[in-house]
Amino acid sequence: MNAPSSAPSARPTPLKPKWVAVGMLLLVVYLLLRPWLVERYGWDLPGLTDAKPRVNVPGDTASPRERRDHRPVDVSIVPEQGESVAEEKDSDEQVASHDIQPKPETPSVDKPATPVLTPPASNSKPTNSPAPAKPPGGAPPAKWSGLKSIGRGKFESPSGLVYDQYRIDHVMEHSRDNTDKPSHGVFTATTQDEVLALIDEAFGLTKKRGPPQVITEDEGDRTAYTVNLNRQIGRAGGQSGARRRNPPLQKIKIVVEEARVITAYPTN
Repeated sequence: MNAPSSAPSARPTPLKPKWVAVGMLLLVVYLLLRPWLVERYGWDLPGLTDAKPRVNVPGDTASPRERRDHRPVDVSIVPEQGESVAEEKDSDEQVASHDIQPKPETPSVDKPATPVLTPPASNSKPTNSPAPAKPPGGAPPAKWSGLKSIGRGKFESPSGLVYDQYRIDHVMEHSRDNTDKPSHGVFTATTQDEVLALIDEAFGLTKKRGPPQVITEDEGDRTAYTVNLNRQIGRAGGQSGARRRNPPLQKIKIVVEEARVITAYPTN
């Protein structure tokens, strides 16, 4: 007897061209609106090739490779006198990183304890210790306690300023010079804690002082503060700064949207 023939296997129904076209149209609309939504509302929207950004919480021990893979992007420049202030365009360039091989741990060798000798008591009066030197412009205040996480990738400073990782990276672009830009304010401070503490110090003065030390400008939904700290906190960089031999700067400009930091940099 012949074996019964098996039932034909079910084939997947192909998508109709109409639904494929609708899906492609929705994808194009999303890609066009995504940069505007991220800039306007600070939403973390995925792209076609975007990887989920890593949040750099203060104290986080990120590897050098990760820090190089997430280099910040600058969106603002410091104008010369008489020039208008404009935020610079974002750049999505990333720097390729190389693997760093960890060094092998060296076994510790126990050493014999060294006896502690107590010096003889002296009858001379103790001398007053010299006062500590005043920290240079840009050094963090002693009370700086760092950022604290408030959820959803946001961080709050002691003075109430709110950052996300993108804005922290953007502000830190001003910790080094960039001669590819027409003008660029450069902080004297170089570490993240020092720069953010300096911004906190200046923002605190906006609640206590007025002109001429603190100048306030309304920019629609945003507010710009120009604060004179009466000491050098940076220098003029970029192409115009190089032509003028990088003169020192004592003022800092902070642009906020409510409490959210948009940008901050030294200015003249």
